[in-house]
Amino acid sequence: MKLQKKYSFQNLIEPNSDLPYIMHLDMNGFFASCEQQQNHLLRNKPVGVVPYLSNGSTILASSYEAKRLGITTGTRVRDALKVCPKIILKLNDPPKYRYIHNKLIKVLKKYTPYVTTKSIDEAVLDMTNINFKHKYNHKQYMVGIAKQIKKDINERVGDYMRCSIGIATNRFLAKVASNINKPDGLYYLNNKNLDTFYDLLELEKLHGVGPKIKEKLNKLNIHTPKQFKNARLDILKIEFKSFGYYWHLRLLGYEIDDYVSKRRSVGHSYHLPLYSNNKTYLKGIILKLVEKIGTRLRNYDLKTRCFSFFCLYENNTTCHTSHRIKNYTNETEIIYKEILKLFIKRPTKYLKIKLIMVGTSNFVQKNYNLQNDLFGVRSEKREFYRAIDKINGQFGDFTIMPATLLLHKNSAPDRIAFGK
Repeated sequence: MKLQKKYSFQNLIEPNSDLPYIMHLDMNGFFASCEQQQNHLLRNKPVGVVPYLSNGSTILASSYEAKRLGITTGTRVRDALKVCPKIILKLNDPPKYRYIHNKLIKVLKKYTPYVTTKSIDEAVLDMTNINFKHKYNHKQYMVGIAKQIKKDINERVGDYMRCSIGIATNRFLAKVASNINKPDGLYYLNNKNLDTFYDLLELEKLHGVGPKIKEKLNKLNIHTPKQFKNARLDILKIEFKSFGYYWHLRLLGYEIDDYVSKRRSVGHSYHLPLYSNNKTYLKGIILKLVEKIGTRLRNYDLKTRCFSFFCLYENNTTCHTSHRIKNYTNETEIIYKEILKLFIKRPTKYLKIKLIMVGTSNFVQKNYNLQNDLFGVRSEKREFYRAIDKINGQFGDFTIMPATLLLHKNSAPDRIAFGK
């Protein structure tokens, strides 16, 4: 390319020379490790956690005994059984994983109040404002804290729970560093060993670099992370615009990802094991999905007024409809009423449905635009939902639920998404 002839790959900004105080902690094979932690008979054996027990299902998480055989997240169960007929398949158990996650967060908050949960098995610790022990050098100090965290997790969370920790000057590099030397890895990264670190990686190992970005980088004669780091900023800005600048700063160790993204939607979906057009059955599934949405909105302190319904029919045609109401709400009863209107209005009712998705969007904080509560009705409703959420949060989802859901207790089972 003409750009390559005109410019050489030189940096315009020096790598960040600040001391690294950001830790990224990644629990190793979390779901599978939780199962092995609870059941000693599963230890040192290939284990796969699945959303449902079927040859057509997919491995959500695998133990390291299974990973060594090439069975990883996303592997089809039928393929896993070909590789290892003796693999032990366990149905996923979200309450168990959340319980262990909560124990983990309590341990981490002993070290710093600045703990950001990235997903159920990942967290970021910002140690910037923690007093520095001057009698040690910085690397010894931070590595010592990381080792103590590992020890505490082993003693307080579970003796079979392992984690990998990356230490760097920004969240991006700390996350990448946490993937080095898995399982039970620990990597300290600063501006002095940045090139050595990048020599260990391929472009695809940088989070956010997919096939399309890799192809664009290759056209610029950038084939390695080190070349990416050393690329001239003006070339990156021409090819990637402002994102080129952001990538440049990330790779040099500067923090640009320390923010909380604004939530745009909250929804749930369910793939029916048996296709159906039974109105009562489908309404029960919708109610269960809406119960989850209502709980999440109240936990996020959000209210909504936009609702959507989507379904996929047996012949692979779809129906997608939505509407909005005047007032914002996070009450399950109102959300269900509005989404049920969309379900009833769907044009094709005789075809069987195989996938249902319901969602909400257009959020405001919970105290926005509250109507006058002359008779205390709204206050009573808020207290009612607060009490239910508290009980379900302590004893498990759907400990208290509408009587209608008793007929659909096993429908739309709980799932834990990867990522926050």
